[in-house]
Amino acid sequence: MGDLYIGLMSGTSIDSVDAVIADLSQKKPLVVSQENFEIPKNLRFQTLQLINQKKPKEDFYPLDDEFAELFSNSVKSLLRKNKINYEEIIAIGSHGQTVLHEPKNKNPFSLQLGNPEKIAQKTKIKTVGNFRQDDIDKGGQGAPLSPLFHKAFFSKENKVRCILNIGGIANLTVLSHPEFDLIGYDIGPGNCLMDAWIRDVKGEDFDESGNWAKEGKPEDLLLKELQNDDFFNKTSPKSTGPDYFSLNWLLEKINTLKTKPSNRDIQATLMELTASSIVEEVNKNIDQTDSVYICGGGAKNKYLVEKIIDKRKGRVEITDELGLNSDYLEALGFAWLAKERISNKTFNLSKVTGSQGPVSVGEIFLP
Repeated sequence: MGDLYIGLMSGTSIDSVDAVIADLSQKKPLVVSQENFEIPKNLRFQTLQLINQKKPKEDFYPLDDEFAELFSNSVKSLLRKNKINYEEIIAIGSHGQTVLHEPKNKNPFSLQLGNPEKIAQKTKIKTVGNFRQDDIDKGGQGAPLSPLFHKAFFSKENKVRCILNIGGIANLTVLSHPEFDLIGYDIGPGNCLMDAWIRDVKGEDFDESGNWAKEGKPEDLLLKELQNDDFFNKTSPKSTGPDYFSLNWLLEKINTLKTKPSNRDIQATLMELTASSIVEEVNKNIDQTDSVYICGGGAKNKYLVEKIIDKRKGRVEITDELGLNSDYLEALGFAWLAKERISNKTFNLSKVTGSQGPVSVGEIFLP
């Protein structure tokens, strides 16, 4: 077998860990195995509670080793299932669980849980983590990083493409743009607000296929209030997280209204916010004839995808059409970034994150 790497990604919805084993010896990655591991409910609950209560980063530290244990066990399980020895893996790329993202803070930081040093010790495999730190140290936002991977594998000469990654937060990558080789930034909420609302009022983790939102009607006054947030008016580079677009953020906006809409109509309004903000940013960057490819958990939200297609009035597909599974694309991306880091590759992220000078994406931890 060729050059085997493992990629680990836990998204902002904090529901599961995506894990892939990939052979990166050829130009196109070959996925050997991919699996999804559920995050234990108590760990998820504790993490979401700290985020919603806007706790300082020190309060999250006790969970760091718990996430490292979860990631390590996911790796071991994946290896066992595929009868692969840990010595056959060159490195793990573990993004970690993002809980706080404060790139504009006086002392800027982005906090991911899942200590990569512990992962290296427990799995006996070289691990690359802390992917955002060097970029932040060089004046960047530390995110999004997926545009680097999108560029490496989805660029096509003289063909403008937009890769739309919809996780808890939605971000876009524009490839082969006439003015810039690479454009990428966070748009705003993807699934995070819809997940937070349905969790709060119905106790469900997510709105299956957007069915609940589909039953409701967007409330114009609330939608305008949400869209008036400063983040949507900022120019790129920009990044955000579910600690900003949180349940508290939503409740504050709802409380400005004289009459509170029904819970179902609020869900429909959040769906409208996500779809409209995405299409507005896509249309700013590419022409109607250019293709859009969706990846991430949002690709499974049928109603969201329908709304994007309807508003976009252009070609919208899933990244599976380009030969890579949309569910595991980010995990695969961090396996590839681990390979690039071990090869001492640096990147210019000035048009994506705003950093200055060459950036080393990731820190290496030895077992």
